Amino acid sequence: MSYVSPIFIESQVNDAFLMGLIFSFSSVIGIICDVLFPKLFTNQPHYFFLKATLLAAVMLPLTYLLFPNHIITFLIAMGIWGIYYELNLFSSFHFVHSYARLHEHSKTWGLIQAFQSSAYALAPIIVVQLLSFGYSINFILVCLLLAVAIVLSLIFKKKFVKNRFNADTQVPIKKSWTTEFRIWKLLLPKVWPLLLLEVALTTIDAGFWTIGTLLSQELSETSKLGSLFITAYIAPAILVGFALGKLNLDTGKKKIALISSAIAGLFLSGFHFIESIPVLLFLTAMTSLFMGAAIPELKATFEDYVSRLKDKSNEMIGLQGSSTSLAYVIGPIIATFLASQTGYKASFSILGVTLAVIAVTLLFVVPHKIKMPQKELEHA
Repeated sequence: MSYVSPIFIESQVNDAFLMGLIFSFSSVIGIICDVLFPKLFTNQPHYFFLKATLLAAVMLPLTYLLFPNHIITFLIAMGIWGIYYELNLFSSFHFVHSYARLHEHSKTWGLIQAFQSSAYALAPIIVVQLLSFGYSINFILVCLLLAVAIVLSLIFKKKFVKNRFNADTQVPIKKSWTTEFRIWKLLLPKVWPLLLLEVALTTIDAGFWTIGTLLSQELSETSKLGSLFITAYIAPAILVGFALGKLNLDTGKKKIALISSAIAGLFLSGFHFIESIPVLLFLTAMTSLFMGAAIPELKATFEDYVSRLKDKSNEMIGLQGSSTSLAYVIGPIIATFLASQTGYKASFSILGVTLAVIAVTLLFVVPHKIKMPQKELEHA
């Protein structure tokens, strides 16, 4: 759905920038969810979020299949995607908290990244082959795969739910809206550098899934290698994810994330100067390799804070999720605007330079250990 949606929407509206605006609507809904979910779903277990994630996931392709190809339909679909994305985020954080020990956070997020990246790498190859039969066949295939996912979730519930490492035993605490925002206000000054890095990384990811898919289509018209552009962006992250899955990193997560981000930005900044498709694929792969190291380490850092905050954990997940959602709001808009002004490759170069500058700057700003304001949070 991530690969085919921008292509499908752009084919209907015939305007890449308008497609970017529609695409970003999902993250506007995502930001709203980041505010609502911590209050509405206080102390809900992981499996609750997993069920809700699957429900939202099924509704997305069904919207394309059952409703006419109209801007309102696309906005509804993107709204559902925004809800799905945030539910999936909450599900993932609660999964790691419930089933992984503290020293296994990097390992677990690395494995999650590896399997997600495997799907993202496989999807473009499948979509390119199926597009000749129309868009509907892709949406039907997604529904069939989600049916398998629902069956697997039922097996998971039967086999593993009772074997959680961290059981949800806390008594649900109702929080007012004032309390929710007061908690965010206390947490934001502590983690803003990491949120800024999250925004920068996610903006680039959003760029690959908007103008990147269009660039891939353009490159594939001149060379068969061009169709591997998105795969080159995803595949190396699989290897990094599995490599991280073999490690148990207790310390240095923030530093790894920052250094890896800076290197990824430097490789991406070279896009504008490259005409050779093989070299472009190499730069894309190297960008993926280092982003593939940065993102799980950043997630694992936030996961550590989630574990330390206990009954305030959903607020940290919501705050982290809001930065991702913000990036997916501005990312497609920035990427498609830059592409309309400078071209696809130059746009990626600008995004790469920006990421490198932010990451290097934050290396001198982020403290070695970020302490949570536990006393202040108790009285929030």
